[in-house]
Amino acid sequence: MWRLVYAALFAYLAPNAISAKSCREVENIYDRIVNERVAAPLIGVVGDDGRICNGRSPCCTTDMEYQLSLLSQSELETIRSNSIATIPSAFIQNRRRFNDYMTNLMDKAQEDFNHMFMRTYGLLFRRSKHIYSSLFTNIREYYRGEDVDLGDKLEEFFVDLYKYLWKAFNPQYDFSETYMQCVGDLVETIEPFGDSKNKVTRGLKKAMLLSRNYRQGFNTGADVLETIMQNAMMSNCRKSSMEMMYCAQCNGKNSAKPCNNYCTTVVASCLVGYSELNVAWNRFVGSLVQMSESISFDNYPSAESILGVMDIYISDSIMNAQENTYLISSTVFDTCGTPGRKRRRSKRSAWSKRSFDQSPRKTRDHDEIADMVKDIVPQLEAVKDIWINLPRSMCDVISTANKPTKAAKPCWNGENVGSDIEETSNTMAESVCGNMEDDNAKVVCRAKEKLDAMARQLTEGQYVHIEGDYDEDDMGESGSGQ
Repeated sequence: MWRLVYAALFAYLAPNAISAKSCREVENIYDRIVNERVAAPLIGVVGDDGRICNGRSPCCTTDMEYQLSLLSQSELETIRSNSIATIPSAFIQNRRRFNDYMTNLMDKAQEDFNHMFMRTYGLLFRRSKHIYSSLFTNIREYYRGEDVDLGDKLEEFFVDLYKYLWKAFNPQYDFSETYMQCVGDLVETIEPFGDSKNKVTRGLKKAMLLSRNYRQGFNTGADVLETIMQNAMMSNCRKSSMEMMYCAQCNGKNSAKPCNNYCTTVVASCLVGYSELNVAWNRFVGSLVQMSESISFDNYPSAESILGVMDIYISDSIMNAQENTYLISSTVFDTCGTPGRKRRRSKRSAWSKRSFDQSPRKTRDHDEIADMVKDIVPQLEAVKDIWINLPRSMCDVISTANKPTKAAKPCWNGENVGSDIEETSNTMAESVCGNMEDDNAKVVCRAKEKLDAMARQLTEGQYVHIEGDYDEDDMGESGSGQ
C-alpha cells in the first residue's frame, strides 16, 4: 500500500519522472541476486560517490548498483566461456582420432613384426623376443610424450641385439657378463649392422617426432582453451560491464539493449592480453596446419612408412651382422680377448639357413590418414583469429536485437538510448605481457608463452623433416622388396 502512495506522491511532484512500473524489471533482477525483496527508489541520489551509472539512476540505489555490477561481470564471464566452449572439443576429438590411428598402427606393426620373425626365426626369435618387445614399448612411450630419448633407446636396442647375435653366432664359447659388456661397447665402432641400422634409426626418429609433436599440438590447443575459459577477465571490468548491461534498467529503459559497437568496445577492453594471445594462437595454428600435411602417408618419413617395414630393416640388419661376423670377429677378440670354450661341443648357429620374406609389402590403406588430414585442416583454419573476434561473438549474444542494420533500432550506448557509437578497429588491451600487474593477465600471458613454445617445437619438427638426412628412396627400396 505504501508503495502506491509513494508512487502517486512522486508522480504528482514530478510528472516527468520515471514511473514505478519502469523500475519493476531491475527490482526483480535485484531480488534474484540477494534473495530479498526490495523496493527500488523513485528518486536517485545525484552525485553519490558510490554510483556507477551516470545521471540520476532513479531505479537503483548504490547497493543495488554494486550488486548488479557483480552480476554483470559474472554474466559476461559466462557468455565469454560459452562463446569458446565448443572449440576445445575440436582439438580433443582430433587428438583422439589421431591417437587411435597411431595406437592401431603401432599395435599392427608389432603384431606383423612378431608374426614374420616367428615364422622366419622360430626358437631364435622366441629367445630374444624381449629385446624387440622393449623396442616397441619405447616407441609407444616416446609417442605418448614420456621422458624417453628415442635415439638412445634405438642405440640400446641394437647393442642388446648384437650381444645376443654374437652369442648365437659363436655358441662354442662361454662369454662372461664382463666380456659381453666389452662386445656391447664395440658396436658403435665395428658397425656390424651396416646401413640398415642407420636407415631405420633416422626414419623412425623423424617419423615419431612428427607424430609425437602433432599429438602434443592438439594437447596444447585444448589446454590453452580450457585455461582461458576458467580464467577471469580483467578485475577492473566490473564498472564498464555494469554500465553496459544494467545502467539502462537503472534509468528505467527496460527494453533497451546495448548497442553493438558500444558493446564490442566494452567487451574488448575487458579481454586483457587477448590481442597478443591472438598473434601467438595464429602462429601456433598455422604450424599445426603445416604439421597436418606432413604426417600424411604421402610425405616422408611417415609413421606408417617406417613402422610398416621395421621387420624388413631389422632382418636386414641381422643378415648384415651375420655376413660381417668373420670380418669383425678378429677386432672383437683382439679387444675383448679370447673366451674359454664350453666343455660340451655346441652346434654352429643355423642363422645362415634363414630366408626372410622381402616380397612386395602390402601396406595399410592410407586413405585413413589422408581423410583425417582433409577433415582436420579446415577445422584448424576456422579457429584462427578467435581471440580478436571474440568481442563481436559475445556481443552477438548480448545485443542480439541490435546488430547493425540499415534501420537499426535505438539502443543503449552507455549514456542514453540513441545511436550506436562509431565502430573501432581494435580496443583490446595490448602489451600487457611486458607489465603484468593483473593476475588474470598473467594467466593469459603464460598461455601465450605456451603457444609460442609449441609453435617453435612444431616448426623445428618441420625443419628436421624437410632438411634432415633422411633419404626418401630408403623406403622405396625396402617397400618394393628390391
